[in-house]
Amino acid sequence: MRANRLSELEALKRLQEIKEQALKGGGDTVPEELQGKRRNIGIYHLFQSEELLNGKEVDAALMFDEILSSCEIVDWHKRIDIINKIELEFGDYLMDVMDLPMDKADELTKKAIEIAIASSK
Repeated sequence: MRANRLSELEALKRLQEIKEQALKGGGDTVPEELQGKRRNIGIYHLFQSEELLNGKEVDAALMFDEILSSCEIVDWHKRIDIINKIELEFGDYLMDVMDLPMDKADELTKKAIEIAIASSK
């Protein structure tokens, strides 16, 4: 039980670090394609910590932004139908193109959406 709580605390701490980096604007550790896009920087850092992406973090971050941009309307983060559409499309991308297992694709998609919602406020 304690180990599970510790891992949740570590995950929360990592998400907070990613959010702070995104709010600061990225810096030198962010590829040029993502510079200046606040939400993409946080998403990139999330994906950068995932070994299963095998160096394709930039591609995944750009695809997430493309999917989100196509669904983005005023208050999109309050509409469950929009969030479900993003989860479905990006989850499929991670499984089909990036060859991630379903549980890992779902986990990354949910965390990416959380970061996108946090950066939109």
